[in-house]
Amino acid sequence: MKTHQARKSIGVLISAILLILSLGAQAQENDAAQPLPPEKPASLTLVSALMCEGMEGFEPRNGTIVFSASLEQAVCFTAFDPVPEKTDIYHNWFKRDKPDAKFKLTLKPPKWASFSKIRLRSSDAGPWRVEITDANGKIFQTLRFSVTE
Repeated sequence: MKTHQARKSIGVLISAILLILSLGAQAQENDAAQPLPPEKPASLTLVSALMCEGMEGFEPRNGTIVFSASLEQAVCFTAFDPVPEKTDIYHNWFKRDKPDAKFKLTLKPPKWASFSKIRLRSSDAGPWRVEITDANGKIFQTLRFSVTE
């Protein structure tokens, strides 16, 4: 008699397990049938920004924050990843807190690096900065540097 009850209990237990498994599989099928909400596009992200003496093979050369006017140029390098869509950014150059130059640079997906440069003269000695902005004026980063004679 105990054997019969044990078999009956095992049968009920197996039936319950099978029912639970089939309900779980059915729930997964229902979840798979539901469309996922659209992903929010990744935002434009500045991953690198630096002042350097020049470019070599599209890589910044000799990063620095002090430029001698005898170098005859200063370069601002920026890299963005990701770039979700074609986007314009700006390198806004300021000499002693006054606008000196503005460069519009176009970035393209999926990632992009770009640079701008100015010619240096001995009269350019003093504090400088470059503000890296989007078309709406949002500042991604400000790079400060000095020019010496």
